[in-house]
Amino acid sequence: MALGSAKTLKISAAALRRLEARNARGLLAVASAIAGKSKELAPVNLGVLRASIQATLSPDGKEAYVGVVRAAPHAPFIEFGFTPHFVPFSTAPGLAVWARRVGVRVSGGGLFIGGRKSRLQSGTPGATVGGYSPYLPPGKVGKPFLRPAVDEIVNTGEGRRVFMIAWRR
Repeated sequence: MALGSAKTLKISAAALRRLEARNARGLLAVASAIAGKSKELAPVNLGVLRASIQATLSPDGKEAYVGVVRAAPHAPFIEFGFTPHFVPFSTAPGLAVWARRVGVRVSGGGLFIGGRKSRLQSGTPGATVGGYSPYLPPGKVGKPFLRPAVDEIVNTGEGRRVFMIAWRR
């Protein structure tokens, strides 16, 4: 066969189904590894956010997803950040209960969320106790957990290793 010439390889339908099933297993394994790392990185208060991170496979098995289910509507604000702001107790009555439970002294009519002594990371170096996060724009506070997990699994080669282990089963 000459260099550059094309040769068609015929694959049976059964062999193609087996390859697709292996690929689906590999994709789900990588998505599960990302979900697991996201759960490690996610901040924990009551554990709702951490428990709501899931990995799923599309019905055709060609795409895998990692995301947060509806149980944690605050997830986008934690992942993508928000501008520090004052929240009056009159608009969020549960906030005072939470603040007392975690030991925040409640005085006045509300809390300043994401302020100087916040445990959340900040896009502004040194603005909060949590420190700088390259995933947040300047002035935003939050604690990204999905994007750093994807970067770690993909950039360290862990994703490829997990995919190959699942694919060979």
